[in-house]
Amino acid sequence: MKELTRGWEDIRQRSLIAGGDWKSLPVLSELSHPAIQVCQDFDTNPASPKYERHKEATQAAGYPVVEARDLKTGPGWRAAVIVQDGVSWIVHADTHDRFHAGVSSRFGSQLREATEPSELDFALRKLKLAEAEVLRSVQEWQEQIILVTLTAFRTAFKEHPDGREVKRMLPCPPSALLQPGIPAVDMELTISVIAEEAQGTEEGYESGETLAEVNLKFDSWKFVDAQGGSSAYARGVKTILLTTILPILDSREETWTKEPAAYYGLDGSLRFSIEMSRMRALQVVFAAENEGISAEASGQATRADVHHFVTGEALKAAIAEQKPLRAACGYWFVPARFPDGLPVCDDCSKQGLVIRFLEQMGAGPLQR
Repeated sequence: MKELTRGWEDIRQRSLIAGGDWKSLPVLSELSHPAIQVCQDFDTNPASPKYERHKEATQAAGYPVVEARDLKTGPGWRAAVIVQDGVSWIVHADTHDRFHAGVSSRFGSQLREATEPSELDFALRKLKLAEAEVLRSVQEWQEQIILVTLTAFRTAFKEHPDGREVKRMLPCPPSALLQPGIPAVDMELTISVIAEEAQGTEEGYESGETLAEVNLKFDSWKFVDAQGGSSAYARGVKTILLTTILPILDSREETWTKEPAAYYGLDGSLRFSIEMSRMRALQVVFAAENEGISAEASGQATRADVHHFVTGEALKAAIAEQKPLRAACGYWFVPARFPDGLPVCDDCSKQGLVIRFLEQMGAGPLQR
């Protein structure tokens, strides 16, 4: 990879490779050079014109060696792909001329042992696939938690605004998060909402303050130690829960894992309270009632200091997958501040789903 000095989309990755800082790099499949990216669909599309058997290298190796190239960029680079034990490996990459001059010799000399995958490579691949599976299962668990939290808040806000508790059982965490021998963990979510009576304003919509109390009760000893294991659960279950549930109600990232944002009650439950404006509460209810919107993304950047409506699907992608939020108006954004006190996005307020929702909730028109 050190020979590929051009074509990098992420210059930082190129700098890390040049300095030999391999530990700071992401996994190979996520590197931003096209020599890597073009090889990613070899297993599913080996007949693509991007791939062609390299005759000389195949003869030297005694098994097929595939030359991979990006048909869009011309002769800038080449990569070699081989298959061993049913697994595809990118074993060599270089600039076009050096690749053809040296790829055959890598399979017919002392370089062969360093080129072909070793037993350690296979073991590392197995470990990384296991970690990826844990990450996937944790992500799916977070998405389920988001949906349960949204519906619980909606019920509390719309049906019990006087503070009556709404209880829901959260889905059981993935087995990778549990201590050996523990088949399941009961996790109870309780949300209560005290909503002040809405007041009309000159801005054209109703205001008021909402206090949400959230309580999570579970046996923490049943979970693995936060210091061990893969990155999927090294964060600790408490942190995973906080960074999944808190962003739904409070967009201030600096509060998610700091006191007094969350604390343990006398019964061992994890508790936190959030104050929000009525409009912010309405936006959470909107996300609970609207899974997705087909609006196209805006071609121009909109104001950053506005309050967007987002759907449940957008929240799942943003919190569980750490992607930017897609607003109801179609604009992609990353929340950077607590939105209370900001005007509502004009484009969001013109979406039919948003208009109908606010009418159903008894909120006034969003005119300023």
